[in-house]
Amino acid sequence: MVYKRESFIQKHRDTLKELSLVLTHSKHETVPRWKVLAGCEKLETFRVMFGRIRPEDWIACWSAWRRLKSLEVKFVRFQKPVRVAENDANYVGDSAHVPEEGSHITSGSDSLDHQSNGADNRNTLSQEIIGPIVWDWPDFSNLVPAMRLRHICLVNLNGLSVADQLSIIQQCPRIESLQWNLSTAHERIPLLDMAESMSQEAWPRLVDLDLMGGVSRDAEVASMLGAIDQGLHRLSLVNSGFAKLSLCALLHPRTKHFDIIGGNLAARSPHAQSLVQLELGLCRFVTSPMAQKIMESCPNLKVLKVVRLADRDILYRSNDDDQEQYSHQQPELLQEAAPWVCIKLEKLELGRIEMKADAQSAGPVSPNNRAILDKLAQLTKLQHLRLRDCDEYGAATADPGGTLVLSLDHGLEKLTHLKDLITVTFDGQQQDMGEQDLRWMARTWPKLASLEGVISVNPETKRELEGWLESRGVTWYSVE
Repeated sequence: MVYKRESFIQKHRDTLKELSLVLTHSKHETVPRWKVLAGCEKLETFRVMFGRIRPEDWIACWSAWRRLKSLEVKFVRFQKPVRVAENDANYVGDSAHVPEEGSHITSGSDSLDHQSNGADNRNTLSQEIIGPIVWDWPDFSNLVPAMRLRHICLVNLNGLSVADQLSIIQQCPRIESLQWNLSTAHERIPLLDMAESMSQEAWPRLVDLDLMGGVSRDAEVASMLGAIDQGLHRLSLVNSGFAKLSLCALLHPRTKHFDIIGGNLAARSPHAQSLVQLELGLCRFVTSPMAQKIMESCPNLKVLKVVRLADRDILYRSNDDDQEQYSHQQPELLQEAAPWVCIKLEKLELGRIEMKADAQSAGPVSPNNRAILDKLAQLTKLQHLRLRDCDEYGAATADPGGTLVLSLDHGLEKLTHLKDLITVTFDGQQQDMGEQDLRWMARTWPKLASLEGVISVNPETKRELEGWLESRGVTWYSVE
């Protein structure tokens, strides 16, 4: 199968512009010979999942990578250095074990960088080196820069240290998009090292940043964001330590060497103006007032993902430093919250909208229900609304609160102008809809394709409504 794959690539080497490979974790499944890929002169995009890369393949591998515009490497194992005895038949007879040009080779306890000049030098190599041979990984910080790469995605690279992965990224100075996800929760993205590189203009064109590793500190995230001069378009920091300092760095101005901890921040930053997509899923330090502040400050957002947003923060201005006093104040004593400026939102995903019922109110529905629906009605470009009562691993949120009720009896008609809605999700936020509610949705939202969640507490009504949805071509997912 491997040879057929290489033959196919070889056959189309003069025309291939984009190539995607999904391999296996078999010990015999290596990424196809990199020299074959390096020979594809027009190849611009390469994606590979699974498989292995050996140290002796690295030079040819990098030669292929640095000529690309887009590179995605996911779940690939970087094999440990291999010791090969002098008289090993595999070494002598199998060209797959002959070092590539520039491979780092160790003989016995001595190390040398052997730069091969062709077949003659390789023959000499087998005669000159005595004892076990080790093909080791090179110094990644001394690679020839990949000047053409604009997008790089490194996800779960097993066997390659975090420092080496960063060194590879540092050799890609013109990238505009970076996705870097580490393989285990014990590994951490070196944010301070990235901040230092950014302060030296390592990636002056970077506008799309997606990082996921072990939980980082708020000050580290803030330092990195503060070191980026250009305004980010997309930022994903799932499961990070994003908190107050990070929010300041995101929304307020920074200078090239700004001290984020001791600084005095005031006005908006390029990030707030340029951000189109912001994902802060599983960031447990992102509070509801912080989420509200983001929606007040980022006018170009099209995608927003945060853990929680409470009704009182949506409606009234809060003091995040005194939440206890704020939560007990009467609404008439509170100042009205600033309006949302993110009216371009197309996808809004929240852990939940926390609805707090007043002590004097009767029944399970919050008196703020209509006001919150009225606020959502401002997002007229919304296509996907997702309210989840659990995180991405199925764990319940720490503060369940009440539920935003989607029914005509409680203000659903306020969402009349959301004509672009395609999906509505209310995982874990049980509804009690009737047929009139679903008829209204189907009639009012012409693009509606799916509902996800429990649409009724009554099993018989639930079955009838699900059948009605199915007959109208609306997909439903019942999430218990």
